[in-house]
Amino acid sequence: MSRLEDFLESTKDEYSQLIDSLTGMLERLSAMRQGLDNFEKFPSGGTDIVPLSLRPSKTTRVSIFTLGRFYINSPNVHLSTWPNKRTESLLQLLLLYPNTRLDNDYLIEELALSQKRAAGLSSLRVTVHEVRKILTTLVEDDEDPSIYITSEHGSYRLNLSENVWVDYIEFEKACSDLVKPGSHAIEPTKAFNILGLYKGDLFQEKLYDNWTLIPRERLLDLYLNAVWRLAEHYSKVGDPATCIDLLKRLLEKDLLNEGAYELIIKSYMDLHRYSSALQWFEICKKNLRDELNIRPNHALLAMESVIKNGAEGIKPNS
Repeated sequence: MSRLEDFLESTKDEYSQLIDSLTGMLERLSAMRQGLDNFEKFPSGGTDIVPLSLRPSKTTRVSIFTLGRFYINSPNVHLSTWPNKRTESLLQLLLLYPNTRLDNDYLIEELALSQKRAAGLSSLRVTVHEVRKILTTLVEDDEDPSIYITSEHGSYRLNLSENVWVDYIEFEKACSDLVKPGSHAIEPTKAFNILGLYKGDLFQEKLYDNWTLIPRERLLDLYLNAVWRLAEHYSKVGDPATCIDLLKRLLEKDLLNEGAYELIIKSYMDLHRYSSALQWFEICKKNLRDELNIRPNHALLAMESVIKNGAEGIKPNS
């Protein structure tokens, strides 16, 4: 055996490991590229990207983000940390009802400041003072404040000027404009704008605060409706792959939605991916059993037999 052959023989294991490593790297790069492609089409819930058509305008002085991570931007400051939970919660609660008087007793009760009214009022005044100090940092010396708190007859009001942009308010406007007037056809661009705005649940760090529950569920329902309408649209126009991507987003938030399972299974069947369709049927069956102790509906059970027949009809290596 020549020296070259000896060398190749002695290093073949190292080369094999190198090839495996390079192959794994290429697979990861491919996955990253696919992830970036999906990100461009479906903005991620954890990003700060907002569609151009829904971004704050040039006249906006203050931008407030409530969907997902809570923070406030102005030309001179970025606010994402707060002195304490009480201060943050008061500002968030006032933001849910801008330009509206909120009774002192209501604020004390919702924020659980104290069971005794006198102590609660004292704590509320201190908290309002802290929030006012925070809001002054958003104002330049030569500006009128765009966001400030006033006290009115046993209540407080958070005043927002027209140059304050709030993401959940823009989100609600976009949802109301989702369908063309006089038509049931969805406009995909408008629907994708909604997905871009909804970067997470309302005040996601406050999942167990009672005052967040109703507005959070309302906004989540609007989001899920937008995703569902968009998924239906792509199913009808013959794009099952996009439909599947959307339905996965929906099922992350609503894992008991049998209609979504029906449509995602149908979409996989349209792609002749019967094993994936059967896998999603099993996911549906397990979730319904674990959460509600029920079986899938008749439509889903009928689809199961069609899936299995379809899978059996596929020839190996075809």
